[in-house]
Amino acid sequence: MRPDELERRLQERLDALGPVPRAELLHVLMLPGFERADRIGEFWGYPNTRTFGELLIDCEEDRTLRAVLVGMLRERRSEPRTELLNDPSIVYGLRYAT
Repeated sequence: MRPDELERRLQERLDALGPVPRAELLHVLMLPGFERADRIGEFWGYPNTRTFGELLIDCEEDRTLRAVLVGMLRERRSEPRTELLNDPSIVYGLRYAT
């Protein structure tokens, strides 16, 4: 697979996560080692967040993947947040259940 194709596919999957999970992913990936391990264990420990925990475990096992995701997420964070502007469930930056 070509690098540009790989980047495109990773970006599609990051886009599918949504803004809040992407922010949490970046936050966890940036934590120091032991704190990161604790958070990964917390996510993995609950059935409804286990898949997210498994993604974090994959990032721990593949340092290149972790570095690439951190770069992509940081780059994404610096872009305008237009997807939130048209979401009626968000008021003053908080998402409300609809």
